[in-house]
Amino acid sequence: MPIDLEMVKHTISEDLASVRSISQLARRLDVSSEELRSDFITKEQISLSDYLTKIRVKVATTLLVESKAACKEICQEVGFSRADVGARAFKRLTGLTMGEFRRLAREDAPGSRFPIRNRAK
Repeated sequence: MPIDLEMVKHTISEDLASVRSISQLARRLDVSSEELRSDFITKEQISLSDYLTKIRVKVATTLLVESKAACKEICQEVGFSRADVGARAFKRLTGLTMGEFRRLAREDAPGSRFPIRNRAK
């Protein structure tokens, strides 16, 4: 039976902070982690791990602009296992540190958003 990837994405978006691993997500969805990984990359053209990181960084960008929470707290809130892991992922995808992003976003017009840049592998 094929995995409903829209349900996977919905589960991730509904409770991003609690999705700590692909294995844990697979158990929650009652599927094998291997099948989940394989189906996701085949249909979405991105690994589930990279998708999770991209979503975590996207949510973090919003929180950096809209809240006064410390970067470490934001990393925890979006589900990064450790703040340093979140900070490195953020820098890799945006080209800015979390502090730089927050400062630049607040200097610009309200509501402005910085896109996550495409990174070459």
